Order: sequence, then structure tokens, then C-alpha cells
Amino acid sequence: MSRCFYILTVLLFATTGFSAQKIAQARLTCLSLRFSPATTDSLGQDYLLEIGTVPSAGQLNGELAPTFDDRIPSHGTSFRLTSAVFPEPLTGDLVVDVAGDADTDLDGYSDFFEVDKLIALTVTRGLFRTALDRGNVLASWSREAGSARGTCKLTLESDTFGELPTLLATFELLNYQGPLTYTTDTGQIEGSIHLERSGSVKDVLSGQVTFLRSVTNRFEDLKMVAGSWTNSEQKKLSLFDTLVSRDSTLRTNYFTIVEFQDGDLRTVDDDFYNWQLSIDDTNDADQDGIPDFSDDPTPKPVTLKIVPSGDRVLIEVSGQAGRAFDLEETSSLVAPVKWTFVSGVVLLQNVQTIEAPVGGRETAYWRLKER
Repeated sequence: MSRCFYILTVLLFATTGFSAQKIAQARLTCLSLRFSPATTDSLGQDYLLEIGTVPSAGQLNGELAPTFDDRIPSHGTSFRLTSAVFPEPLTGDLVVDVAGDADTDLDGYSDFFEVDKLIALTVTRGLFRTALDRGNVLASWSREAGSARGTCKLTLESDTFGELPTLLATFELLNYQGPLTYTTDTGQIEGSIHLERSGSVKDVLSGQVTFLRSVTNRFEDLKMVAGSWTNSEQKKLSLFDTLVSRDSTLRTNYFTIVEFQDGDLRTVDDDFYNWQLSIDDTNDADQDGIPDFSDDPTPKPVTLKIVPSGDRVLIEVSGQAGRAFDLEETSSLVAPVKWTFVSGVVLLQNVQTIEAPVGGRETAYWRLKER
């Protein structure tokens, strides 16, 4: 009675480790500031300055938004100045610089937008315009370290009325930070993000995230796929597709401008759209200087299974789709072993079956060698 022995081995010339869950650190910073109404009393007269990009329940929403225009100051909004000394409220638009873009610890984040940084008294300037008037804006900013709220003294110097009384407002930063947990097993970056509000106000933003690598520059450029994140009130904030770039200096950092359909659900209208998302990933499993976040995924371990089937055997290969192998065979493992090429194999999916002929042999050996 003849006996058949089928022995199967795998010889991998590439890494056989597999991609595990990794954790990067994320920061989400609204590029708009939220302002309270500014007030003052001068010579027995009250003044009220409200600002905002859209009305909200009859009031301006308090948003001072980025202008994204290098020709004018960094932030802009509409305003309404009310006082009994005016026959009717003064309404118009203003632009003003925030308190600089200094980055004292060279971490890639402007100190002004970092809650843990002190903002000493800083004066900036801007312009305003109404239907009948125009003039200059003087802003004095300050904020204690660890507080998301600071103060801003605003003075309007009108071409018609001269210098108006200085008004005191409170401004607020909208900052979140926390872990981004991800895997790259599927060839794209998939995971979840969990961000907590910085400062005394408690809030959370969390949700699923998916990033796609660029075809032409996969280590440097990604696309974050549109989705939605949930806040502490279980309300969803929808965000659009956005391009993500790897920082050319801080090579573990990735950044983008996230645009929400509505970044502040407490107001009636859509507003507070633009936020900066920064992702810092120090994971680098293969030590090639490219963070795992955008590096090619580490291949899954290859597993093999053999099943006799008549005059042939079926070899089931489990591994990362796209990996390429050579199937080789021999009739003896006595040295010197001579392996013969049978066929080339490219995994079109994560589990694939290969047929290998037996040809009446009592003993046969196969091996799978990665290219």
C-alpha cells in the first residue's frame, strides 16, 4: 500500500509581522473665536458691542472668523454698536488681527490657540466700516495659562465720531485633544477619535475616521473621508472630505483644515465651520522615519493550509492581498535540495486557493517563497 506525504512550508523574505492597533495624538482647534457682547459705561451712557457672522435668535452669534486673506487682518465679523447717543445702532463689518502667531515651544501650534499658554497683554489693530462711516480698530488681548477664556478690550476710532469708548469683551477658545486609535490592515487608515474639550467647559467629540493614501505621494498626502462625530449631548457634527498633509519640518505631524457643516450646534444657524486638525504619530515600527500612520501597512502573517483533492492538492493561502509569491516543489528534502518553480502567485484577496498537481508521486513537498 503506497503512502503519500504532502509537506508545505512558507519562506518569507519580507516582514511577517502584522499591523496592530496604534495610537496617535490629535488636537482640534477652532480657527474662530467666540465673543461675548462687549459693554462699557462712559459719561453715564451705556454702550453695547455685539459681533457675529450670522444672526442667532435675533442676536449676533459671537463668532470672530478667520478671513484666510493675507491682504487684510487675520479675522473678521459683522458688528452692531448700540447706545443712546446714536439715533440708531451702528452696524457694519470689522477685521482685526488676533494676538500673533508665535510658537515659543516650536511644537507647530500657535501659542494664542493653545489653552495651556499664557497670552500676555498684546495689542493688535484692524479696520471697520459701516454704510456711512469707517475707521480703525484697536484690540488689547490677554489670557491666563490654562484658561480657554480671555479678555479683549476693543476701541473703535471713527472717522466721523472720533474715538469711541473702549469696550471689554470675553473671548473663548474652542479646543479639543485626545487619542486617535487606528489600524492600517486594510491598506487604508481606519480607526476612531476621542477628543475632550480643553479648559473648564466639559465636552467630548468622538467618532469613526477613515484616511485614504494618495496614489502619487502616499507617505505625505492623505484624504480624510467625510463623516460625522458625536458630542456630549449625542448630537452629530457632520464634516466634509479634506486633504491631510505631513508636516515638512515636524515629520511626525499631520495637519489639515476640517470643515464642519455646523461647528457649533448651540446656535440656530450654521457657523464656526473651520477647525485645524493636527495629528502627531510617533509610531514607527520599521524605524524608516515614516510614521506608521502613513507608512505602507505591515503585512499580515501568512498562514497555509493543504487539502488533498484527487490528483492534486489545494493550498489555501491567507495573507495580505497584493503580496506576491513563487510556488516551488521538490520530491526530496535530502541535501542538496533542488526546488523547482511551479507558478507565480499574487494574492488578489486575503484568502486565496492555489492548485498544485501531484502526478502520482508518493512524496511531494511545496514551499511558498515571497518575492
